[in-house]
Amino acid sequence: MRDIAERLIDIQHTSALPRFHRVSGIASLEELIVAMGHTTGYQLVVEDNLTGRFSDNLSQNFLNNQLFSFYMLKQADASVADDLQAVRSGCLTVAKKILSKIKTDRLTDHRRQTTNGLRNLDTANIRYSSVGAIGDHYYGIQVFFNVVDPAGIIYDEDDWI
Repeated sequence: MRDIAERLIDIQHTSALPRFHRVSGIASLEELIVAMGHTTGYQLVVEDNLTGRFSDNLSQNFLNNQLFSFYMLKQADASVADDLQAVRSGCLTVAKKILSKIKTDRLTDHRRQTTNGLRNLDTANIRYSSVGAIGDHYYGIQVFFNVVDPAGIIYDEDDWI
């Protein structure tokens, strides 16, 4: 995601103009956004947290459904409905560009598939939801997606007394 934030023209993250951030949840997102003040442009925020569920696929192996999310945010004047709608629409457009990059890498670049864990991306269940106001009038969308891997839950009698 950092690579995307640096290379996507709409974001152009650099150390001098930080537009890529990691948070562990909504509380730290609020804290980050308040600390950012009036940062201009789109902000890509990745939720860096372990969230998921184990499921039984009716075989001898469990699946690990890891849930990931990112936020695409930008400041808006909430008192102007057209501005708020334009910011959310723009955030959705940029998020679509990010998803298109992820999908392209997943389908065409074996190195990125394995390095970035894209091989097992569940493309059938990508969801999004509007968010805001967060911090100093940031609005946008949150995108959720799953990566499904074998869970490695194997009973070993040697683990038990």
